[in-house]
Amino acid sequence: MKKSLCLLLAMVIMLAGCAFSGKTQAAAASTAEPAANAEPAAETVQPEENAEAAAADAAVTDETADSAAMTEDGYVISPIGPGGITPEGTDAERGMTIQLERTTREAFDPVTGEERILTFTWDTVQVQSDVNPDAAAKITETMASLEEEWYNGTDEEGDTFMFGYSAMLGAAESHYNSAAEGEGMQAEFYSARTVEALRADSEICVFNVHYEVYMAGAHGSYLDEAVCFDARTGERLTLASVGPDEEALKAQLVSEMTALVNEDAEGYYSSRIDPELFENDYQAAFNAMMRDGAWYPGEDGFHVASAIYELGPYAAGPVDFVIPYEKLAASLDARWIPAAAAQTAELEFMSMEMVPEGSMDIVDRVTVGEDGGTWLLFCQGEALNLSIWTGSFGESFIPQSQAFFCGSLRDAALQVTLEIPGDLPSAMLRYTDADGLHELLVSMSGEDGSLILTDLEGNPVATADEGR
Repeated sequence: MKKSLCLLLAMVIMLAGCAFSGKTQAAAASTAEPAANAEPAAETVQPEENAEAAAADAAVTDETADSAAMTEDGYVISPIGPGGITPEGTDAERGMTIQLERTTREAFDPVTGEERILTFTWDTVQVQSDVNPDAAAKITETMASLEEEWYNGTDEEGDTFMFGYSAMLGAAESHYNSAAEGEGMQAEFYSARTVEALRADSEICVFNVHYEVYMAGAHGSYLDEAVCFDARTGERLTLASVGPDEEALKAQLVSEMTALVNEDAEGYYSSRIDPELFENDYQAAFNAMMRDGAWYPGEDGFHVASAIYELGPYAAGPVDFVIPYEKLAASLDARWIPAAAAQTAELEFMSMEMVPEGSMDIVDRVTVGEDGGTWLLFCQGEALNLSIWTGSFGESFIPQSQAFFCGSLRDAALQVTLEIPGDLPSAMLRYTDADGLHELLVSMSGEDGSLILTDLEGNPVATADEGR
């Protein structure tokens, strides 16, 4: 990467003064204002001279196209100037990009206003797509509607996950007053609705919505709900819409889930499932899980997951069944099956000052902490389902909030504003490529302020071009 940047800079200097190409987006640290009082050209070229010049230019362009200059890293150097430096074979159909923003609202006791009695947290989702912008807008609208329903509360059936802010605040104040009168223990209530993007390719967009509620007692409760969309239309998917025959698909899923339990090679299911909870009737229990929100076509197979207490005790948590796609070839439409990763990916943070304006294809701009510095996260090769997480570091990194997700980043960059408060990692990159799943921690060098990428064991992977 460093060698290719040196070559790139040398070529930019040689090609200085040429016009920028319209094929790439500018990744400018600062944009010059257009000249307001530019003088007209001293001479006007006659039409005949224009035609001759155009023919000459075309000849030069054709000649150059036959032997395009290329760096070792696969960059084609366009004859029209530094703005024409683009990755060879850049794919315009990258799927969707997703920005997630977390908000927390707190409430304090009604007496002194000093003791916190409620924490209310939620994620807002913004989906974008150059290929299917209408579908992306529709997905964003649907996710916003689901968020609003949760915030306002739809608890007619006693669903504690949908109490809403006002109902939760009323319950928290009532509990505080009771505790103050000696009728119970004081406890801080909380409710959260957080979102994680799982897939966002050209066919499907998948989210996991995680609900958590605590209203005193021994422990809180939680629920995961998968929300799937057709990336072409923006419509929410149901089991009836992902295969030619809904009943045949359900039967096949139940059959494969039963087979997984019977095989149970590593004891995953026997350690989590208590058959007495459903009277040993696996068929009925698995059929009950054929509901929207319990399934999604994942990156590694078709998932069907139980709720807590559905198949086992609270401590066992949800039971996740992952069914290989080849088992569902006859009952699941092929378009929901992700293509296998064909390339490996190399990620590197680079300082903005070292990248010439217009020299890279910038897929999106991401802000993870407004007070942070700004870098370019460049991907050489292709990273699938790339996400950026923030979190905290104790004995290990604990991811807490997904800030960004894109289905594919190939020979392109993200402009990332990232806040790194200290030497310990406070962000993580997660993606897959031909070598499998990768999780890289992001920290800052104490020497020059460059960003360092390490694996989960702390082994260095790459730096931000050594801060140059």
